[in-house]
Amino acid sequence: MALSAILAKFGSLVAVGTTEAKNTLQDYCEQRETGSPPINITFVECTYEEWKRVIHHEISTADCVLLYIAPKEDDFPTMKGREAAFPRMERYYSSPFKDLVTGSGLLREVLYLDRLQMIERTIIICNEEDTSYIESMIALTSTNTLFFMSTAQGPRAPTPRLWALDRQLARLRHAAGTVPFTSHDTASIRSRFASNLRRQVKRAIKRQSDGHGRTEAMDPSAPLPINVSDDPRRLPPDGELKIVSHTNVEDLIVIPNGEIMEVPPRKAQDMLSGRATRKGCPTCKGAVERIFFYIYGLRWNPDEHVRAKCQRCTSYLMIEERRLIEV
Repeated sequence: MALSAILAKFGSLVAVGTTEAKNTLQDYCEQRETGSPPINITFVECTYEEWKRVIHHEISTADCVLLYIAPKEDDFPTMKGREAAFPRMERYYSSPFKDLVTGSGLLREVLYLDRLQMIERTIIICNEEDTSYIESMIALTSTNTLFFMSTAQGPRAPTPRLWALDRQLARLRHAAGTVPFTSHDTASIRSRFASNLRRQVKRAIKRQSDGHGRTEAMDPSAPLPINVSDDPRRLPPDGELKIVSHTNVEDLIVIPNGEIMEVPPRKAQDMLSGRATRKGCPTCKGAVERIFFYIYGLRWNPDEHVRAKCQRCTSYLMIEERRLIEV
């Protein structure tokens, strides 16, 4: 609630959550002392089924986004022993994927911030004790795993193999800044946090007026990149026309570049053998339902190769002789 007072001059804060969260906020407001400054928060209530659409709308209309990152338990998980050992080059592509155990909701929010070109107006708020861990995780996911480090034991991968959703943390390297707070709550510390946060918010909002806003293809007046449509739409990551008519765009983690047309999942699966369907992604063994099928172009062409993008591991695939093969 302190954020409301700190940022009062910038306008209203918008919070999105469940009915339970809304009731908790209302109870807090009712229990406050008479004469306390008003809490300048607009609460948008939504269900689990609605939150992706609501979050898109709120992000698209915001001047600045505050992203609070904290561990769900007492501390963030750490990689120990064998988990911390990055594989040798010749074993990298057969090594198991590493789960960073980051909340999927947070990772999707970061994905949406990037798609709506709001990362540069996003400010990370975290406990000072967690700052170095968060920065190391962002750096870890930002490393290009196609390059290998030379070590005394030979070339090794600079990162473990990470799932597509975990890699969304890398997008935060372009965030407007990080404002840490500390549990040592003194007047001087509170004042320093408040002034730092106000400065960062002011700078983030100013970036839009300085020409750091969204590109024409991702104009905020354009329809949100959500839901399905039979009509071509300019969609991330490149703003090219795409027809995504069977899978909600907000459920896709990786969208292919170029002018593409989604192939109906059932039609694509009918092109595969029963064994290929059961096996799923040849790279990560993910279920075939987690694979996005498409062709290049905006019209159905039976002679065009049906391609695919795995939403778990990002592998590029193609249907050939009723099998899924890596491209």
